[in-house]
Amino acid sequence: MRTPVFIYKNPFFSLLCLAVILLLTISCTEKTPKLESVTTENLSKTEVDSILSAFKFKYASPIIPATGNYIILPVSTLRSGHNRRSYDYSSSGKDAAEYWNAMFYNRLSNETRLLSTTKMRITQIYTEEVGTITVPQYYKRNNTVMPKNVLYRVIDHEYNNDGTLTDKDPEGLFISGLDGLNFKRISPKNEDLTEHIVFKNPQQIILQTRRDSNQDKRFTSKDELIWYKAEMLCENWQLTELIGAPQQAVVEKLFFEQWMRKK
Repeated sequence: MRTPVFIYKNPFFSLLCLAVILLLTISCTEKTPKLESVTTENLSKTEVDSILSAFKFKYASPIIPATGNYIILPVSTLRSGHNRRSYDYSSSGKDAAEYWNAMFYNRLSNETRLLSTTKMRITQIYTEEVGTITVPQYYKRNNTVMPKNVLYRVIDHEYNNDGTLTDKDPEGLFISGLDGLNFKRISPKNEDLTEHIVFKNPQQIILQTRRDSNQDKRFTSKDELIWYKAEMLCENWQLTELIGAPQQAVVEKLFFEQWMRKK
């Protein structure tokens, strides 16, 4: 005797099942949109405006230096309808940056200027702000700000050949005036900044970087840490390694004599 098979022929139920299948199919095939470069040649203004309409340009809470008349407004960008920053869509790993530029606004003259026209990611901005309560204790304790300048952690070049600016590319220490002018690099280009300390009298910066000593295009604990002194000489920042080859040779010889030689 065969087991009876019951076929449910309710048309509403069939339509409901079909709708569920379609939704599941769409959700499985839909991909997170990525920021992709476009060919800019021969694009009309209407076409450019159409591309930009998918993005929202966001200006973060203002940073107000303790001196001068300028207010700093960091710039980030959101793809409309998404919470994640648009320029992070094609990156791997954790987000490397909060901002990709900064607008300087003169509150007396209404003049505005961008920090730079170079493609970059700004991961930190350091300046003495109005009201000591707004300056994090970490920064005050470690002297990472300068009274007449703004310091930045910036990723400005693609080092590991993956085609994007991410946290896997080296951060550098940069400086500008309180008005955003004279934006320039202080730390070596292909080394990853780990920390910096500001001395105000005389004005110097002690900074540490990680050098890709094994040339594997990554910055890890296996790589060498380098200490530098940076100081302004003839309107340019000059770097001096704190521990050069002769000093390192003394350290290595002493270590070998004290810790490696059998007694």
